[in-house]
Amino acid sequence: GLSIEQHEAERERMQKMRPN
Repeated sequence: GLSIEQHEAERERMQKMRPN
């Protein structure tokens, strides 16, 4: 991730792939 924005997007994508 470049900045927080990128990090947040990655986290959201991870949740979609692995909904908890």
